[in-house]
Amino acid sequence: MPPAPTPFKTLFKRFLPWISTGAVVTYLIWATSHHGVWKAQLADLIPSHPVWLIALIFAMPLNWFLESWKWHRLLQRTAAFFQSFREVLIGSSWGFITPNRTGDVVARVAYLPEDSRAQGTRAFMTGAFAQMWITGFAGTCAWWVVQSNEPHHLALFSEWSPVIGALLVATTTLTLVIYLLWRWPARWNRFSVASTVLHSAPVSRMLRMEILALSALRFAVFAVQFFAALSAWGISLSGLRAWYIPLVYLGNMIIPSAALSEMGTREALTLALFQPEPSQWWATVVAVFAVWLINLGVPALAGAALVLRHQNNAR
Repeated sequence: MPPAPTPFKTLFKRFLPWISTGAVVTYLIWATSHHGVWKAQLADLIPSHPVWLIALIFAMPLNWFLESWKWHRLLQRTAAFFQSFREVLIGSSWGFITPNRTGDVVARVAYLPEDSRAQGTRAFMTGAFAQMWITGFAGTCAWWVVQSNEPHHLALFSEWSPVIGALLVATTTLTLVIYLLWRWPARWNRFSVASTVLHSAPVSRMLRMEILALSALRFAVFAVQFFAALSAWGISLSGLRAWYIPLVYLGNMIIPSAALSEMGTREALTLALFQPEPSQWWATVVAVFAVWLINLGVPALAGAALVLRHQNNAR
């Protein structure tokens, strides 16, 4: 039996997402309180190039199609694809209201037959690991590009830039090796998570490579959506600024977040990285919020509707 966690560790894990979210939201309020930003006009909240919203909106179903196809392939299903799509949407609704979207895996696995839940847990962990690695890899590349060309842009980290860059490279390399050579050692059986997936069918290396490619496509969709949202609200992405987008996603992945799927975290990171003119600060916040709303809020509402429909049919 593993040792029971101490009360301090339990409280720390429980409240860390709220502490970090509170810190970034405080930064957001502090940043937008300077230079008369709070006196924004209504016109600042309206997209100046609404045609870019089309790309943002139409990329949303592609994003969730890719995530559902990953889930479908990892489960190695022969059933209709809609079943996998439905489970992913339901998972998104639970992930929407839980810290770091932990409810996503619980909801997806809960809707599987009991004899498939171990395989479902392994499938989710494999897909999430692949998406995490792609985000880390893209963020690492962006870090080196930005620091090589604009060494003083991230003044807070400029002194430690080589160390942070080397750490990112080492981490992404190590996690890729773990992903490709992943095996659960038998001695890990005492851990509940490992025990759950230890006896499920392993994911082949070829399938893991396929999931990695699908995760890369999904990250490209994220980046296009972010680019489209900022362009819609007139935020310039000339020069190296497009490289800030992977850094936003990297920071968002690293920072523990509370409920409602990182709302506020990405806005704060975007302000810190893009450093827009005060007249564009609210436009930047609204643009990033639009990505959150369309990419996470709408699918979560659809998932919630599916949950209600399932409960009504079960009565």
